[in-house]
Amino acid sequence: MPPLREGDTGGGGASLIFFGREGEKRRERLARMRVLLTVETRSSKRRAASRLGPSCRCLFLDLPMDQTRYLRRLAEGESPERVVGEMESRGKVRIPEDLQELRALDPLLRVLSGREVRIFGYRDPSSYRISRETAEDLLRLTVRAKLGRIRAGEWKEVLRREVESRLEAAGLEADFIASRAEEENVCLDAPAELVSLLSERGFEMEVETVDPPCRPLDLLLSRVREERLGGREVGEEEVGGLVREHLRFVDLVVERGYERAYELWKLRAG
Repeated sequence: MPPLREGDTGGGGASLIFFGREGEKRRERLARMRVLLTVETRSSKRRAASRLGPSCRCLFLDLPMDQTRYLRRLAEGESPERVVGEMESRGKVRIPEDLQELRALDPLLRVLSGREVRIFGYRDPSSYRISRETAEDLLRLTVRAKLGRIRAGEWKEVLRREVESRLEAAGLEADFIASRAEEENVCLDAPAELVSLLSERGFEMEVETVDPPCRPLDLLLSRVREERLGGREVGEEEVGGLVREHLRFVDLVVERGYERAYELWKLRAG
């Protein structure tokens, strides 16, 4: 992406004001942003792909900004094995969650092949790195919980760090999206704070839930987030209950594989 020049919006269509070198201001027309809330399964991303619509010109994915070029290569039809192999060699893919995210995106990226849709990862790389560290910490806590050790404070501390990171990164991510958006845009899995900031920056917002999160850890993260924002405190008993549910979900993943386990868990959750 080249640097912005005078009168250049970087493809942006949001109602932002840019000042040129001579102080001249330009107001761009109002841009539309559809936020699709999905989960990390192929079936969920496939459903999201069917909702993109023919007018979509920019797609923002919940992956780091510095992975954008890899996402574009995948969308252009390059071999996933080659692209993912290169990402692994460069340290972009480190844990199973990374591979699951990329596998899940495959149906969505295939739909984009041949279409004039610009693709971006919008996550702040530093915040995303904390998310990966959080996943590793949760794996260690899961092993301990399997051995019968569940300390609510440890789980809450790890998830609270994730919440804080996403809150702090929202402004930077909103600026990134606003500077690249066109008239019709889709963003996957933007958190509420990012949605609010994009609205403040002049976007016409629409939020649609394709698949609601139902994993026990998703629910626990949501409770911790609510507590952080001034809601009710999450007690030890509630944390322990959700962690035990998480262990059951992990067992189901081992038995059936992640994709099938998620679909079965979603049916169970109703």
